Amino acid sequence: MHHHDGSFPIVVTGGCRFAGALLVAGGLLAAVASTAHGADPRMGGGMVHLIVEFDGTAMHVAPESTGPLMLQSYDENYDGAAAVLDGTAYNAQYGWLVGGFWGPPFGTAVWIEQVEATPGLATYAQGTFAPIFGTDGSSRRRLWNGTMTHDWYAVTAPGDYAATFRVYLGDPVTGEPAPAYEAAEIEVTWFAEGETCPADLDGDGTVSGADFGLLLSAWGTADADLDGDGITGGSDVGVMLAAWGHCD
Repeated sequence: MHHHDGSFPIVVTGGCRFAGALLVAGGLLAAVASTAHGADPRMGGGMVHLIVEFDGTAMHVAPESTGPLMLQSYDENYDGAAAVLDGTAYNAQYGWLVGGFWGPPFGTAVWIEQVEATPGLATYAQGTFAPIFGTDGSSRRRLWNGTMTHDWYAVTAPGDYAATFRVYLGDPVTGEPAPAYEAAEIEVTWFAEGETCPADLDGDGTVSGADFGLLLSAWGTADADLDGDGITGGSDVGVMLAAWGHCD
């Protein structure tokens, strides 16, 4: 390992730790990982990278192309942790990627924070499928180590969806922003087509007692998750009652 100007170690491969490291554009060229043992979740199309750069005083982030991207349902079931995508329309095309050749100032690291998002939009981490960015009560920010990262964005109802992210330099442990450096924000968008009556679980055109029975049978799982929080629970009962009767 060599040192550049006496402070940041130069790492010749991508995907290095951000804190105290110089980074190469492209990060680690890793495919989106899946722990599913059945059908693997699909990315949804070609990769669309969100390019992250630092000019010495400010962060910058820009998409390779603009959305919206399609959240798609494939009517597939996945094994293991990937089962959180069962019954959802999802997409993993957006991916964080280092642009240029740079390193954060000593003592800082790069954080990504979800500032706001359309209700019902869930996010799961690449590889582990762990909930992130506020999904299921998770933290809205994460430490990013510079690896090319394509997370999974999922919904259970059709519509237009958006999320705004802030990329900033902060304390490597606490995530507290470093005030000397300017953050960057980016909005990414999706759309989902499909059934206009997601509470009609049995597909008979009416939300009724039969659907309520299916919801109760799925309690505690993601199988009848109507509000996009990743689990079937009391809030989904509220969604179903609000849709009670014939589907429009």
